[in-house]
This record gives sequence, structure tokens and C-alpha cells, in this order.
Amino acid sequence: MKTISSFACAAMVAGLGLLAAPAHAGKWHHLHLSATDTPAAAKWYVDNFGGQAVKFGNLDVAMSGGTTIAFFKVAENVPSEGSSVDHIGFSVDNTDAAIEKFKAAGVKIVAEPKPLPGGMKYAFIEDPWGTKIEILDDPETKGFHHVHLHSPDPDATIKWYADTFGGEVTKFKNIPILPAIKYGNMWLIVQKTAEAKAPTDKRAIDHLGFSFPDLPASMTELKAKNVKVVADVVKTPAITFAFIEGPDGVKIELVQGN
Repeated sequence: MKTISSFACAAMVAGLGLLAAPAHAGKWHHLHLSATDTPAAAKWYVDNFGGQAVKFGNLDVAMSGGTTIAFFKVAENVPSEGSSVDHIGFSVDNTDAAIEKFKAAGVKIVAEPKPLPGGMKYAFIEDPWGTKIEILDDPETKGFHHVHLHSPDPDATIKWYADTFGGEVTKFKNIPILPAIKYGNMWLIVQKTAEAKAPTDKRAIDHLGFSFPDLPASMTELKAKNVKVVADVVKTPAITFAFIEGPDGVKIELVQGN
């Protein structure tokens, strides 16, 4: 719990949070990845996507634009692919050029650039610790772009996130098979899969994070909606935090600064 509360403090310092939910005033807050070498992981993200690598307590954190990514140290890397959070996405100026740069740096290329509606291109890489990353050139949003979930029931998953955290329910770039929610500039995209995927706990993408101005009150409301609580509210001098589980085993941290 020490690691969790240290990051929660760090994320509050970063001051993220984009779109209020109607009932709980929840805001998109952070992303927590796992790596065997956390200082190297923070540096890798900053080197490739910009920002600053910093230390908050015993946690290594990459602060890149409006996104804070913190890293749990693990003994073994377990890829994000195959879990219910399949990948995350970053938007760059030119997908083709970015992939050539990644190739030159020896980064694992999962899929070469392909066209998207609207003249965009997308491709996939994998970081050295197993996180699958989509690279695309969305002219409307640069930097950290999206979290991509896999679910046998995307509509139910979208409804759960909207009911729990709010956001703008839409389709990603009007693509019918990609229902999504926008939290400010961050997309939460859900893709249909034939079978349920593995839970996120201890995978390369360990959990997502949302913040609340009054977490105990919001937790009372969430419990009334039968949201699965993984760890109830813990208060420390710096932070108040809790964990819930979303559809398909997605672990989600809820935080409040004290």
C-alpha cells in the first residue's frame, strides 16, 4: 500500500483531471504501468514521447504533457496484450516517420502503419516491458491519446464507465465498431472481442486512475450502485485513495488529495 499511496500523492501533484462526471465529479487522472526497471521505463517514455522523468517517493514517474504515467516494479514483465486493457495510444505528427525512428532505435514493431479514416495512419509498437502502444497521427490531439479496452460487451462497458465517471459518449472518429468516451482530450475506446480477456492486475498496464474531490462520499454512491470494491478508502496525510474493479477485470484507482 505504501507504493500505491506514494503514487497517488504524485498524481495529485501532477494536477491531472479532465472531465467531471455528473454524479461523482470523477476526472481522468493517471495510468500505472509495470516494469522490471522502473527508472529506465520512465526515461524511455520521456525520451520517446517527451516530458520529464521524476521521482515521487519510491516511484518513478514519467510526466509527459497532460499525462502522468507511474511505474510499479515487478519481477517479471507480463504483456498488456491479452488483458482487458490491450494497449495505450500516443498521437504524433507523422506515423510513418515515428515508426522509422522507432525501428532505428531497436524498438519492437508490432504492426506497420495502416490507414485510418480522415487521412490518419496508425501502427503498433511495444515498449521494452510489454506495454503495447498504438502510434497514430491525430491532428486534433497530440501526445497521450487513448486507452484501448477489449470487451465481449462494449456497449455495457461504455455504459458502466459513463455511469461511474461521466464523460462524452461517442464513437472514435465516427468508426461504428469503436464506441468510446472522451475525457477531455483522452479517449477511452472499447473494442469487441469474442472472449473475455485476462484482468489487468500485475499486467504491463496494471490500472487506470480517476480522481474525486470527495472520495468517501463518491465511494458511498458507488457502493450503492454495486460497484466492486477491491480496496476501500484509505486516508493518509497526503492522499485518500481506494481501488475498484471495472468490467472485464480492469483495476481502477480512485484518488483524492487531502
